[in-house]
Amino acid sequence: MTDGTARPNTGLTVRQIPFEFPEDLDPHWNPKKPEWGHMVNGASLAMPYLEPYLIQVVRMGMKQIEDPELKAIAADCCGQEGQHYRQHKRFNELLVSKGYARLPKLEAEMQKAYDARGLSMSGNVFNGIAFLLFYAGIATVIWMVGVIAVKSLTGARDLR
Repeated sequence: MTDGTARPNTGLTVRQIPFEFPEDLDPHWNPKKPEWGHMVNGASLAMPYLEPYLIQVVRMGMKQIEDPELKAIAADCCGQEGQHYRQHKRFNELLVSKGYARLPKLEAEMQKAYDARGLSMSGNVFNGIAFLLFYAGIATVIWMVGVIAVKSLTGARDLR
């Protein structure tokens, strides 16, 4: 911690993601299950907007946390989300370079939507937490529906 006390061991490790996306990345990276690949590509589009917001909300909440261990866990979560942000941003840039020319316009619209709804880097911590809980619920449902759809389209038993 910054007050000179030892930082608690949270058991969480902020992983430095050890891979780089190759410049020759094929956006159709999963030829056996293209629907799955496109679903993952699509999910990546929102992450450079959601993850910084998540970090900001958690940091706002950290100001109210007194427990050093809980504060350290929150800090580690922010660190990991920062890693995710960088990887998704890079992946999305590669998609644009591979011919997905409309993505910059879509990304600008997403940024505008976050800003218009007060979902950017400002706002009330409780509103932010409520949004994140809602988003987590919606994301879970979308993920489950996507998995079911891909399995039914491909006849796959699993998506590995």
